Amino acid sequence: MTVRLLEMNGHEVKAAESAEQALEIWKQQGGVFDFLLSDVSLGEGLDGRALATLLKRERPSLIVVLMSGLPTNPIENELDGFRFLQKPFRFDELNAALRPAD
Repeated sequence: MTVRLLEMNGHEVKAAESAEQALEIWKQQGGVFDFLLSDVSLGEGLDGRALATLLKRERPSLIVVLMSGLPTNPIENELDGFRFLQKPFRFDELNAALRPAD
């Protein structure tokens, strides 16, 4: 649903099933993304924070929005320079999180 809403709002979306798949897409596309939207928990392998840290290191201007339906401390994400959305979230909250900083 989130992918469809983002596309309806004019974003080109590349969806991945895992952090490893996201890294492969990142490499194939040359890292030319404006933002990363990822769940904190991604199952086996890298989690969303680790993925975000790797990609942000390669592209410091990357907007990172992490989301979770589990109780988590959003301050931890913000300290790493990431934005955070608690699920469920409204679409206007997602849009606001994806906007470049002033």
